[in-house]
Amino acid sequence: MPEGLATTHEAHHRALQHHFENMEQQREAGTLGMWVFLVTEIMFFGALFLAYTLYRYQYPAAFASASNHLDIRLGAINTVVLIVSSFTMAMAVYSTQLGKQRNTIVCLILTMILGATFLGIKAVEYHDKYNDHLIPGQLIPGRPFRPEVAKPGDPDEHKLHLIEGATVRNVELFYWIYFAMTGLHALHMIIGIGIMLVLTIMAWRGRFGPEYHAPVEISGLYWHFVDIIWIVLAAFTDFPGPLNAVVALTIAVVKATLVILYFMHVRYSPRLIWLVIGSALFWLAIMFALTISDYWTRTWLPPL
Repeated sequence: MPEGLATTHEAHHRALQHHFENMEQQREAGTLGMWVFLVTEIMFFGALFLAYTLYRYQYPAAFASASNHLDIRLGAINTVVLIVSSFTMAMAVYSTQLGKQRNTIVCLILTMILGATFLGIKAVEYHDKYNDHLIPGQLIPGRPFRPEVAKPGDPDEHKLHLIEGATVRNVELFYWIYFAMTGLHALHMIIGIGIMLVLTIMAWRGRFGPEYHAPVEISGLYWHFVDIIWIVLAAFTDFPGPLNAVVALTIAVVKATLVILYFMHVRYSPRLIWLVIGSALFWLAIMFALTISDYWTRTWLPPL
């Protein structure tokens, strides 16, 4: 139920700010503000995705070699972890709307645990790259980018297996973009966990209920966005199969549409439903276009 429709005394709620007429107006203003923020975030991440796509098209062998060096198991586990965290976040929003304080707190804590798990797994992956001398440039003084290149037939997965036409210098370019994208995403995760901690404290103090749950709802929107960005990011970098990117992007778009319609109350606004669906299809078309070059370059690459 949309906030503000759960009570006839909303105008007297302590959370209602003086410059709003009612709780529903206040909720819509906050939601609009979050959407504006997320649009800027999409443009920011979109520039990184575009850079990755363009450079992969220019250096397909090097980017494929670097992508094949990533641990697909860790990437897949992290993807599942974030999808589950989106479910717990959605349940936190739902529980808050129903006034179930205990369930809200439990779901928020589970969301934080899953977010911390994601960061822990990513730290393990970063440590592996550190051991394999795959940190680009001079980001770590005294430990420059200097991976050991595997010879033909060498099965050592810690060595860099270069496909014909790939160079170490171009592989380093991949890792510049990789660490920029995954590092920025990790920063968003850390911020998200901090927000969940604040919400948990507020929920424990009884600040939320059917009449007022906008902070949980808006923060949930942010968390779902971070999850969707990871699915797209993993499709580009962690999953080397030619069709995996398309499948992952489709999952991301479907998930985003369901979240918006069924957890962010857009279904209560019929005028916005077609806008949401149209936007989802438009975003899907853009993502498919960005993966065309990725698909083309992966089809002819021989297995290692």
